[in-house]
Amino acid sequence: ASFLVIPVVVADGGMNGLWAVVQVQGHKVWRLWDPSHSPTTMHVSTDPLQRNTSVVDPRLPDLPRRYPTFPAAEVVRCRLRPGDALYVPPKWWHHVEAATMSMSVSLWWT
Repeated sequence: ASFLVIPVVVADGGMNGLWAVVQVQGHKVWRLWDPSHSPTTMHVSTDPLQRNTSVVDPRLPDLPRRYPTFPAAEVVRCRLRPGDALYVPPKWWHHVEAATMSMSVSLWWT
Protein backbone atom coordinates (compact mmCIF):
# COMPACT_ATOMS: atom_id res chain seq x y z
CA ALA A 1 0.00 0.00 0.00
CA SER A 2 1.15 3.51 -0.72
CA PHE A 3 1.62 5.95 2.12
CA LEU A 4 1.60 9.13 0.09
CA VAL A 5 0.84 9.67 -3.54
CA ILE A 6 0.81 12.91 -5.45
CA PRO A 7 -1.85 11.87 -8.01
CA VAL A 8 -0.62 14.22 -10.72
CA VAL A 9 2.47 14.69 -12.84
CA VAL A 10 4.20 18.06 -12.33
CA ALA A 11 6.92 19.98 -14.16
CA ASP A 12 8.63 22.73 -12.23
CA GLY A 13 8.53 25.01 -15.24
CA GLY A 14 9.94 28.11 -13.63
CA MET A 15 12.88 26.31 -12.07
CA ASN A 16 16.03 26.58 -14.15
CA GLY A 17 18.51 25.83 -11.40
CA LEU A 18 19.74 22.52 -10.06
CA TRP A 19 17.57 20.21 -7.97
CA ALA A 20 18.66 17.09 -6.14
CA VAL A 21 16.68 14.87 -3.79
CA VAL A 22 18.37 12.82 -1.07
CA GLN A 23 16.44 9.95 0.47
CA VAL A 24 16.95 9.86 4.25
CA GLN A 25 14.51 7.18 5.35
CA GLY A 26 12.17 4.74 3.62
CA HIS A 27 11.64 4.32 -0.13
CA LYS A 28 10.13 6.54 -2.82
CA VAL A 29 9.31 5.67 -6.40
CA TRP A 30 10.02 8.40 -8.94
CA ARG A 31 8.75 8.60 -12.52
CA LEU A 32 10.34 11.21 -14.80
CA TRP A 33 9.41 12.39 -18.31
CA ASP A 34 11.52 14.55 -20.61
CA PRO A 35 10.22 18.15 -20.90
CA SER A 36 10.13 17.84 -24.69
CA HIS A 37 6.80 16.00 -24.42
CA SER A 38 4.02 18.27 -25.61
CA PRO A 39 1.21 19.54 -23.38
CA THR A 40 -1.15 17.35 -25.43
CA THR A 41 0.85 14.19 -24.73
CA MET A 42 1.13 15.05 -21.04
CA HIS A 43 -2.55 16.15 -20.77
CA VAL A 44 -1.76 19.46 -19.10
CA SER A 45 -4.43 21.04 -16.93
CA THR A 46 -6.58 23.72 -18.56
CA ASP A 47 -6.44 25.78 -15.35
CA PRO A 48 -4.15 28.77 -16.12
CA LEU A 49 -2.66 28.52 -12.61
CA GLN A 50 -1.69 24.88 -13.16
CA ARG A 51 -0.03 24.91 -16.60
CA ASN A 52 2.82 22.85 -15.12
CA THR A 53 0.45 20.11 -13.94
CA SER A 54 -0.83 17.10 -15.82
CA VAL A 55 -4.26 15.70 -14.97
CA VAL A 56 -2.94 12.14 -15.42
CA ASP A 57 -2.46 9.74 -12.53
CA PRO A 58 0.17 7.43 -14.08
CA ARG A 59 -0.78 4.60 -11.70
CA LEU A 60 -4.26 4.15 -13.22
CA PRO A 61 -4.86 0.69 -14.64
CA ASP A 62 -7.01 2.12 -17.46
CA LEU A 63 -4.41 4.71 -18.44
CA PRO A 64 -4.29 3.80 -22.17
CA ARG A 65 -8.07 4.08 -22.50
CA ARG A 66 -8.43 7.37 -20.59
CA TYR A 67 -5.28 9.06 -21.91
CA PRO A 68 -4.31 7.40 -25.19
CA THR A 69 -1.34 9.65 -25.96
CA PHE A 70 0.19 9.51 -22.48
CA PRO A 71 1.73 6.01 -22.74
CA ALA A 72 3.69 7.28 -25.76
CA ALA A 73 5.70 9.44 -23.37
CA GLU A 74 8.78 7.44 -22.41
CA VAL A 75 9.17 7.29 -18.62
CA VAL A 76 12.29 6.87 -16.50
CA ARG A 77 11.55 5.02 -13.25
CA CYS A 78 13.70 4.75 -10.17
CA ARG A 79 13.33 3.76 -6.52
CA LEU A 80 15.17 5.85 -3.96
CA ARG A 81 16.40 4.10 -0.83
CA PRO A 82 18.11 5.63 2.22
CA GLY A 83 21.36 7.29 1.14
CA ASP A 84 20.37 7.53 -2.55
CA ALA A 85 20.38 10.87 -4.35
CA LEU A 86 18.52 11.82 -7.51
CA TYR A 87 19.29 14.76 -9.79
CA VAL A 88 16.07 16.09 -11.34
CA PRO A 89 16.86 17.97 -14.57
CA PRO A 90 15.19 21.38 -15.03
CA LYS A 91 11.57 21.33 -16.20
CA TRP A 92 11.28 17.52 -16.22
CA TRP A 93 7.81 16.14 -15.53
CA HIS A 94 7.79 14.01 -12.40
CA HIS A 95 5.53 11.90 -10.24
CA VAL A 96 6.58 10.71 -6.78
CA GLU A 97 5.11 7.99 -4.61
CA ALA A 98 6.23 7.09 -1.10
CA ALA A 99 6.38 3.28 -1.08
CA THR A 100 7.02 3.24 2.69
CA MET A 101 7.05 5.81 5.48
CA SER A 102 9.81 8.07 4.25
CA MET A 103 11.71 11.30 4.53
CA SER A 104 13.61 13.11 1.79
CA VAL A 105 15.62 16.31 1.61
CA SER A 106 15.41 18.51 -1.49
CA LEU A 107 18.42 20.63 -2.39
CA TRP A 108 17.95 23.57 -4.79
CA TRP A 109 20.64 25.72 -6.43
CA THR A 110 20.04 28.62 -8.76
